[in-house]
Amino acid sequence: NIVDLVEIVTNRQLSSAHRKAAFAASSADGISGSPGDFKDEEDEEDGSKDGSIYMVFEYLEYDLQGLLNAQFTDVNMRVSPVHVKSYMKQFLEGVRYMHTNKILHRDLKAANILVSRTGRLKIADWGLARPENAKLQRYTPTVFTLWFRPPEILMGILKYESSADMWSVGCIFGEMLRRGGPLMAAMKDDDVEQIDKIFSLCGTPKLDSSAPGVAEDPNYRHDLWPGVAEMCPNWHLFAELPPKPRQLQQMFGGNAHVARHGAPVKVTHRDVTVKGLALLERLLTLDP
Repeated sequence: NIVDLVEIVTNRQLSSAHRKAAFAASSADGISGSPGDFKDEEDEEDGSKDGSIYMVFEYLEYDLQGLLNAQFTDVNMRVSPVHVKSYMKQFLEGVRYMHTNKILHRDLKAANILVSRTGRLKIADWGLARPENAKLQRYTPTVFTLWFRPPEILMGILKYESSADMWSVGCIFGEMLRRGGPLMAAMKDDDVEQIDKIFSLCGTPKLDSSAPGVAEDPNYRHDLWPGVAEMCPNWHLFAELPPKPRQLQQMFGGNAHVARHGAPVKVTHRDVTVKGLALLERLLTLDP
């Protein structure tokens, strides 16, 4: 479920030595110095400025964003619950393989997921990907398309992990379930506006289980984030906001926010199941 690299073609002007250097640079993570040294991701050298390198990938007929949009104009293109289950299983298989090999994608969105005419799904567009590296003190913050950017990055975290990709996975899953466009689409291209959109849907981070706005259900804790102040340097800009309740379940007609007393969660949205919502909640839990 990872798009296949067919061939790499280099600019004809590149000498053999330059070509070898470019290939070596493309496979290295650019870290230099002693084990105690730290450097920023922006300081890394790409080593390929002398010419162009073209990466040829396999061809798949569709992308997931196009399929999701097509169902609004063509009833025959409806993304059914069977499609959603198949796509999510394949998507998560690909993400598992990626993270097992210590790669962060950092731009997961429906437009970067390809689908063949036979229903095979593959993750593509690796332009912002990088290896996880313990020596780096900070990663680039301006990654992830804004609507799919996790709250810890929006609030200035210096070093993030594979959980950042999982937030994007949750946004894509929610978009497939909702069938009404991106789940976290802010009106403005602005970090603060995006954080407000996240807090309106997922609740403001609660520092403990006694904080105002915590759900009645003692088992429902997806909006608790005790370490947000230590983890996110810019949390202080939002710490005084009035606490907002988590509304993700309500978007699909669920009621997990209130004490259930053993009763099943009510889901009124067409084709969305309790198990599907449980997965969505875990992917979009605030605490990474």
